[in-house]
Amino acid sequence: MQDQKLMNYFKFDEADLQANRNGQVTGKTKGAYDQGFKIGRNLGESVALLFLFIGLIGFVMAIVARNRRS
Repeated sequence: MQDQKLMNYFKFDEADLQANRNGQVTGKTKGAYDQGFKIGRNLGESVALLFLFIGLIGFVMAIVARNRRS
């Protein structure tokens, strides 16, 4: 893949590309990484809360069903 195609795909500019070649990370690249990390973290927390809520509903339904039998 050519450098220009990579730069377009990853939205890098020449400074980002040069820093990458030198094994460094620019502030812009770090900001994009941090933003992606935040989105992933928020998504993970949302999914965990959803499963917790579903589990809580199941637990309450089990208690209600048990009390109805008694």
